[in-house]
Amino acid sequence: MEREVKKREKMAMIGEVAAGMAHEIRNPLASLSGSMQILKEELSLQGDNAYLMEIALREMDRLNTTITEFLTYARPNPPQKKLMDLNDLLIDTINLLKNSDVYRNADIHAQTEFKEETLLLSVDPHQISQVFWNLSMNAVQAMPDGGVLTISSRMSGVKSGNEVSKSREWAEIIFKDTGQGINEGILEKIFVPFFTTKEAGSGLGLSIVHRIIEEHDGRIYVKSKPGKGAQFTIYLPME
Repeated sequence: MEREVKKREKMAMIGEVAAGMAHEIRNPLASLSGSMQILKEELSLQGDNAYLMEIALREMDRLNTTITEFLTYARPNPPQKKLMDLNDLLIDTINLLKNSDVYRNADIHAQTEFKEETLLLSVDPHQISQVFWNLSMNAVQAMPDGGVLTISSRMSGVKSGNEVSKSREWAEIIFKDTGQGINEGILEKIFVPFFTTKEAGSGLGLSIVHRIIEEHDGRIYVKSKPGKGAQFTIYLPME
């Protein structure tokens, strides 16, 4: 308990520093982005100059996104919980995924396996939807040559080896893909902020997932082997 309190105090301190840094960076970034957008419209750039302008604007957008993601990780809003059907949130995620460009441009099949017709739980629907979306996108990006994403849910007892209280009921949600898999060295760092193996990634997507699950008093585990796909298992307490 004392260790958990110290961890929360440390994260709160990081959050305050992050908020200050974000403010100092975002204001000049917004001015710079706005000025360059005006220049783009007024100068009627052509060829290489137009291409370089697009790169600059795109990279500023990426930096702004990274700042937003870091704030989400370092200074998350307290969960605004309400009774939700997790299966409905998962179906919404699948529908959004199937309508995304990254899904339509890949040979990927997404499917659900729900043991219970409904899985009612008190959660923050926006935060948990972000968890489901981040894990779905992570799976799709792990299958550049196509594959299958299976999302399953059920009320669960506790499997051996997982540090979850056996005196409570838990909702178990699994995201399983048939992608490239993850080697052991990367697996150990997968939830570390800013750690990424993707060229365009911020390294915060899975860190945010981990933080949100912790804020919901839940647990998340991952297992994988190179060439054998990956499986992320979430446990959320039934209240």
